[in-house]
Amino acid sequence: MPFATTRLRYFVLRALWAVGEALLITAYTALALDVTPREQRGARASLDNQVGDVALLFLPVLFGLLGSVSHRAAFWLAAALMLLCNGAFAVLMRPGTSAAEA
Repeated sequence: MPFATTRLRYFVLRALWAVGEALLITAYTALALDVTPREQRGARASLDNQVGDVALLFLPVLFGLLGSVSHRAAFWLAAALMLLCNGAFAVLMRPGTSAAEA
């Protein structure tokens, strides 16, 4: 999004972002269910929802404050946070990692 300099480019980049996000959410959910023991899946799903709710509570405020200074800076921060979280997830869920280790 920080590269969007025209309205058309913004809509194209936003559409690509949405497709990627939809694919990642589906893949993460499938992976989480795959590595979670059957008896703990409900608790894992609940924890995932709670973490998402906390993020939806605080991140819009953070991005809104930053966006009041610079819209591009807010998008750069969002991209950096996404890369950081995906990197942490990749390290924690490396092949061969058991549910207890994760």
